[in-house]
Amino acid sequence: GYLDAIEFAREGQVPYFGCDLGMDLAVVEFARRVLTLATAHSTEHDPALRDAVIIELSPPELIKGKPIDIFGDQLVRFTKDSRLRDWMKADTGREEHRDRYGVNTKFKNQLVRAGLKIAATDETQLVVRALELTGHPFFVLTSFLPQLRPEKSGPHPVLQEFLRAIG
Repeated sequence: GYLDAIEFAREGQVPYFGCDLGMDLAVVEFARRVLTLATAHSTEHDPALRDAVIIELSPPELIKGKPIDIFGDQLVRFTKDSRLRDWMKADTGREEHRDRYGVNTKFKNQLVRAGLKIAATDETQLVVRALELTGHPFFVLTSFLPQLRPEKSGPHPVLQEFLRAIG
């Protein structure tokens, strides 16, 4: 049912905000139904998958020898012309990450050509940290968890924009 709900939001122009697992499932849904990769899935659910669109991230594979942590409070680089950058009013930010899974770079170009725009990356610019669906009023996917932002920082801009979109 998750993938059907995501497809309904994507095709029906209904606001959708997927963070962490919600991002992973939205990428799977998009790969299956837009890229027509019928068996697209995540190695989180089936570690034996050869062509998984979502894979377990491991720092040595991601950064080619430069040690970097992918969990906890991490630097995020917002891409030019992304709505996230506009909402955050910054080029970078610090965001909380708890997910060990992310977009398989093998499929990144296919996803982008089909309409998913990379809205944020990690500090190395190799790991996709957020995606937006081009032409959709609000279809935003993040690997970070805005709800874990410290209270003293005030409401997270992405959550505020989502509330405006559904309002």
